[in-house]
Amino acid sequence: MIDQKYFTSKVRQRRANFYRVLERSIIRNLRKRYLNIEITGENNLPVGSAVLAMHHELGIDGWILASRFYETKGKKMHYLTQKEGYFTCWWNRALASALEEIPVSIDRADVGSYRTAICDSGLWLGKSEDYVGAFIDGPFARIMDLDRNATPLEDRPNYPIATLIARKNNKPIVPIAEWCDADSRRNLAFWWLAGGLRTLWRNIRYMERKKPIRYKVAIGTALNPEEYSLKELTERVRLEQITLRESIRED
Repeated sequence: MIDQKYFTSKVRQRRANFYRVLERSIIRNLRKRYLNIEITGENNLPVGSAVLAMHHELGIDGWILASRFYETKGKKMHYLTQKEGYFTCWWNRALASALEEIPVSIDRADVGSYRTAICDSGLWLGKSEDYVGAFIDGPFARIMDLDRNATPLEDRPNYPIATLIARKNNKPIVPIAEWCDADSRRNLAFWWLAGGLRTLWRNIRYMERKKPIRYKVAIGTALNPEEYSLKELTERVRLEQITLRESIRED
């Protein structure tokens, strides 16, 4: 959990510098080497801080979109990350902290985790011009079957965490949809953070063979949370995602 003093601390400055170097020297170069990103509606992203409601397409969607928005908008995206699993390994926990990701539990009974995530998100939205991102369909591993086929978007869970953050902080929420081919979804479902160096090597070999992989993104119009109830806003965001994805999908 962070507090208001964090934003003027040396730790914050070091982490911001770390991400700037990491993104510009490594993540951006890898993204451009292996992915051909086709994005529509990028001008719909607000000038100020906002909540970005995304869904999973690959195992590294957060890294991809955060890098893209950092390059084109000059804004960092602090996205919510599953506390279970991802934060149990010390190297994952250390990297997530350095990247200023926001841990949250997928256990709805863990009310404290939700409150902390909403509080931290509110500080980022209020104390900076950055984005807060949330994958409203939950962890990627939970939407894959045994053959690594992804559940259709309309049948996935629709967690209200992004809409809770938007309503609590009165910030616009932007629906975002992504698409890539089914073969890439299966082969890049899990990344090295979850599978170790062996998985990383397999991912790299696959991307070297298939580069550049087409990765399409559609960004919808920002929604004003004051105009909807929590239930209405949650359903509207998912409907917008489905409509956006249908406009870009090719399978």
